[in-house]
Amino acid sequence: MNSFVGDILGNVNGNSFEKVELACNLCEHWANIFNYENSATQMAFHDETTARRVCFWLRIYIISILNSYENIYFRMELIIRRELNVLISDEFHAGLNNHGMFQKLTLLYLSVLGFCSKNVALDSVDFLMKYLSVKVSSDGVHLEHSPAYHYIIGAQYYNNLKIISEVSRQNASDISNILKNMGRYAVDILMPNGEMPPIGDTSQTKPANNFPIFFGIDKLKVAQRKWSVFKDAGYAIFKSDIEYPSNCTYSYFSAGHHGEYHKHADDLSLIIYRKGWIICESGPYGYEYSNMKTQMAYSNIGHNNVIFNKNLLTNRSQGVGAVSILRNEEFIDFYRIEGENHRNKEGVHIRRVDYNKNGLEIKISDYLKVIKSVDFAFIWHTPLMPIIRVDGNDVVIDLEDKAKFEFYNSIDLNFRVIHGDEDPFYKSFFHKNMGLSEDCYGIIIEGKVDLEFTLNCSILIY
Repeated sequence: MNSFVGDILGNVNGNSFEKVELACNLCEHWANIFNYENSATQMAFHDETTARRVCFWLRIYIISILNSYENIYFRMELIIRRELNVLISDEFHAGLNNHGMFQKLTLLYLSVLGFCSKNVALDSVDFLMKYLSVKVSSDGVHLEHSPAYHYIIGAQYYNNLKIISEVSRQNASDISNILKNMGRYAVDILMPNGEMPPIGDTSQTKPANNFPIFFGIDKLKVAQRKWSVFKDAGYAIFKSDIEYPSNCTYSYFSAGHHGEYHKHADDLSLIIYRKGWIICESGPYGYEYSNMKTQMAYSNIGHNNVIFNKNLLTNRSQGVGAVSILRNEEFIDFYRIEGENHRNKEGVHIRRVDYNKNGLEIKISDYLKVIKSVDFAFIWHTPLMPIIRVDGNDVVIDLEDKAKFEFYNSIDLNFRVIHGDEDPFYKSFFHKNMGLSEDCYGIIIEGKVDLEFTLNCSILIY
């Protein structure tokens, strides 16, 4: 319904009574079909959807006031007040997440327009301040673990700063400072082609062209960095060449877990892009959690990490605070990042990654420490067809003419390749955008560890 109302109002200009009345009729028709008492468990009263619906209704309400459409004004007021009773209840509020943010923004609008008391506005602004201060790391990363939401949150707060300032200048000032702190990540996270990487619930698309203004930055004056580490958030971003994007190796390393919202089980996972994907991961498929591809996208199977005893971890599994960056160092020829993961009950995984500054070699060392003997498997996802060959005690995996893995002293491990969903447990898909799925290749490296084990490899990029 929101889309239909938006399309109608998008064409409102001059004497548009008939269009505004059509939008009003549509809203009333919806309200006659759905009410909270009978439809509370349906998508019609999803927490964020309800807030956004009321915002569309307020557009009709405001247009009718400005154009003296009295009949429409009173009709819209009736159904808006009905939804207000739902939105304002504590039991309906979604909590300290972006859905709760949209709800409080809507209540702020309703308060300013006289639908409820000023105390509601004060409460809403206090919540908005708390949400941003809690859900943005000290180094400026939105902690719902999905770059798209970093921009969404930035846009929502920037666009509402003026109205927030009318309620609390201090909160508006503090919010403005947090937004400025979020700017560096907003610039550095982007791939060489200007797109967001498909991690978490983020599709591989470009953010809004005007995104720098959300964070108070001048895009022309804020240069991207070759090496960006956000230790508190748990992310490292490598770009070998920021002057010539077409020759740039891009890699994103994930070592943070701050909550389940939009978070995938990408603990110590990394992705590599150079003129196309070399190492990818699942990306987002959707929000239908009963769907196999959605489950795979959220789980550790969909990312480049270790799996113990075929134990499936999801974003909702235990482990907030159990994944972190241990160290970040720069040497003459390479950058080093090291992270640890304590989310697996079977043992600890520590991954060290060395990025050669020329972007043509990435060295990875994986260390496992367990309390008793367990099976393990590393999985790497790639759109490139892998060819496995043995070279002495090493195993080499060619990725067409783009790159190759060299696994050192690994002859005793079991190497195999899967494709799509052909394996009963492991799966490999790439979802560049929501709902769009491509079969990928999964490189599976299986073995057993009794106490400690280290696997070293290099990825050579051509």
